[in-house]
Amino acid sequence: MSVVIANTTSRPLPLDLTQRFFAMQDDRGRDAELVFFCCATSGEMLAIGQQRELRLIWAGAPGWSSKETGAGRIYFRVSGLLPLASGTWVIPPVMAAAR
Repeated sequence: MSVVIANTTSRPLPLDLTQRFFAMQDDRGRDAELVFFCCATSGEMLAIGQQRELRLIWAGAPGWSSKETGAGRIYFRVSGLLPLASGTWVIPPVMAAAR
């Protein structure tokens, strides 16, 4: 998954980017594991109009692919990342046809 952070303010934006701001969980409360995060930074500035792309790779929680107990919805959450503060996006789970 890619997340793009854009500075839409009228001044440079200090960056403190670590994996602690991001979480993925299904509608049953099962957490995914973040197995890769690129690119952490601390103390850098994002200039006016600039963007920074982050790449995150998640390992789905056990049971996400099960037909009977699979996830109905998966939530990607950003919390504490200023100036956004928090946001949640719903990702529909991948469905596979049964044979």
